[in-house]
Amino acid sequence: MGCGPSVQEKNATTQPDAQAPAAAAVGETLIITLPKDSPTVSTIPLTPYDLINGGRSTPMIWFYEETLSKDKLITSLRTLLLSFPVLCGRYSPSATSPPTAVELNNAGVPVSHKEFNKEPEAGNMTLKEAVAHLSTEQTSTFERSAPDSFLPPLKGIMDPDTGNAEAPLIAIQLNFWESGGTAIGILVQHYILDAEAPF
Repeated sequence: MGCGPSVQEKNATTQPDAQAPAAAAVGETLIITLPKDSPTVSTIPLTPYDLINGGRSTPMIWFYEETLSKDKLITSLRTLLLSFPVLCGRYSPSATSPPTAVELNNAGVPVSHKEFNKEPEAGNMTLKEAVAHLSTEQTSTFERSAPDSFLPPLKGIMDPDTGNAEAPLIAIQLNFWESGGTAIGILVQHYILDAEAPF
């Protein structure tokens, strides 16, 4: 099993049902879970196809010129998880690698919140500067670390994907700019889904 920092950060707040506050405050991490009465099965085995895709987490970021509603984004996530409860699970503890199954233990999806131009540690980057490494006219290359500011701060425990039973299967960071704009950063284990799945 891989080693890394505990997923249960000091500022993490567990939100067990839809009645809980909807959005994380700046610098806070919410753990979004299924409602307590949601039906679950104990484990889901990983298929051979799943297992050939593992080893790394997959980073994805969507940039928007508009400032999206934090509350609506969290509400949408809660709705999504009702159809895909596996995303709230964790790898089954195993003495072998790679993992062989996912436990539907409703451990939840961590969602962090970052605001540029407000938090000193976030920096004064503008939305235009944030997407400067991308090109709309041709294929672009950039440093692997370029998008890290917009991704959940869990790369140490999620990437590389070692089958750590404490690591979330998916984590989300909501990024906002004071002058307008939103970036949704997702880190997901490749054993669970690939980059085409969200589309």
